[in-house]
Amino acid sequence: MKNKLILFASIIFILLCISPDVNAQWVQVSQLASNVVSMTTIGSDLIVGTDSGVSISNNGGTSWQKINSGLPITEVGSLFEYSQYLFAGTERGLFLSTNSGLTWSESDQGLKQSNNGYSFDTIGPNLLVGAASNLFVTTDNGQSWSQLDGWNNRDNVTCLAA
Repeated sequence: MKNKLILFASIIFILLCISPDVNAQWVQVSQLASNVVSMTTIGSDLIVGTDSGVSISNNGGTSWQKINSGLPITEVGSLFEYSQYLFAGTERGLFLSTNSGLTWSESDQGLKQSNNGYSFDTIGPNLLVGAASNLFVTTDNGQSWSQLDGWNNRDNVTCLAA
């Protein structure tokens, strides 16, 4: 059986659209009450970061449930799924969920807080995060972070690709 590619896009922040493939017409599937500023997936679940927390859809964006337990109600500017862990970068710090967003805990031990958001990528088993003007790595799924040598006092890290 061929895997079906489904694309999601946030348009004008509050409209969520879906396309069954790259060349198909885009169709609005829902309108959220909050501005969408980031999104990711875990399996078939779509997870969006908004200006008031995180929401999840288990049905392709038709309906949404807020998943903010332990997460401050703040803008979630970045989301990243890593090995079944979910990271949320907010203006109040970095948060981690080990259960697809049902509960959240702070994940910023050793990490400098970034009011400009967080960017993520992986190199092998290591997760990298750009925060403020520094680059950090975790080898324990976000329990602790270490600053990478030679990356101090650079401009803000706004995106990563490894």
